[in-house]
Amino acid sequence: MRIDDYLGLVVVLELDTMVTHEGYLEDAEGTHVKVSNGSEVWVIPNEEIVKITPILPKRFKSE
Repeated sequence: MRIDDYLGLVVVLELDTMVTHEGYLEDAEGTHVKVSNGSEVWVIPNEEIVKITPILPKRFKSE
């Protein structure tokens, strides 16, 4: 898993403590990432991340 592949996307992060955070993923100091969702901001060390799941935008069919 390369964290760089997910920078700039809205993701769900699962940490080694089983806590999840959802928001926009940004780089912070190279050894940490920043996740913000509009009301909260978390700075998380890279080594605590177990899983990253991108949230895909939903597309509506035009009729």
